[in-house]
This record gives sequence, C-alpha cells and structure tokens, in this order.
Amino acid sequence: MGENSEQIGRYIEERRNRLNNNISELEDKLKDAVDWRVQVDERPMAMLGLAFGAGLLLSAIIGGPRRSTRRKPSSTSGSPGNYETEAGQSDFQGGADSNRRASSASRTLDNLKGALVGVAITKCAEFLEELLPGFTDQYHKTEARNSTNEPDSSSARVN
Repeated sequence: MGENSEQIGRYIEERRNRLNNNISELEDKLKDAVDWRVQVDERPMAMLGLAFGAGLLLSAIIGGPRRSTRRKPSSTSGSPGNYETEAGQSDFQGGADSNRRASSASRTLDNLKGALVGVAITKCAEFLEELLPGFTDQYHKTEARNSTNEPDSSSARVN
C-alpha cells in the first residue's frame, strides 16, 4: 500500500507541474495577445493601418476648424475675381466655378475618409476576431438587438 500511495503522490505532483506549466504558458500567450508591442512586431502593416484608421476616426469625431487660406482683394487689379493670398501671390477665382470645384473636392475628400475609416474598422474587426474567437458573432447579435431597439424615424413626430 505504501508503494501505491507514493505512486499516487508522484502522479498528482506530475499533474500539478503540468498544469502549472500550462497555466504559465497561457498567461504568456495572453500577455502577448494584449501587448501592443508584440502585435506591432508580429503584424506591422496591420497595426500601421489600425493606427492610421484610428487617427482618421478620432479626427472625424473630434473635428476642428478647417484650415483655409485667407484672401484679400488684389490692389493691382480692379477685377472682382482677382484675389491675392497673404503671401502676396495672385490667384484668380471664378466665383461659382470655384465653389463647384471646392464642393467636388470636399465630397471626394469625404469619400476617401469614409473608405479609409471603413477599411480600418474592417481590419480592426478581423484583428479582434483573430484575438477573441466568436467576437464577430457576438457583434452581429448586439448589432441586431440594437437595431430592433431604435425608434422608427418615420413614425416620430416633431411638434
């Protein structure tokens, strides 16, 4: 019986050591999974895209004043469309045509921002799914639940 109890004791000790090793290994993997430095080392382009997308998203959320070049009427010409920038360079603006070009450029920039944010969000979701299996399923369930809780805007009345 003494030999049996010693064998059982060694078996239990061996199992305990294996479990401790497995737990240590899991802790290391978890630390690596949430350590941004390790993620940057393993996936530099994905992290660069994520950082870029986060910056775009943050700038879209926070916003801020748009920079514009202030212009003053040129003193060299009485033409109403001739303007001079603060640096003293002459610049001809064609009124409505210039506004149309600015509007088109603004729409194009907005489209580019939207596309980049969409790609960044998609990459972020893919990264989270890889890091946390089942994330996408839970996200879709939450999205569906939230979409059913939103009030119908067509039935809302404004007094």
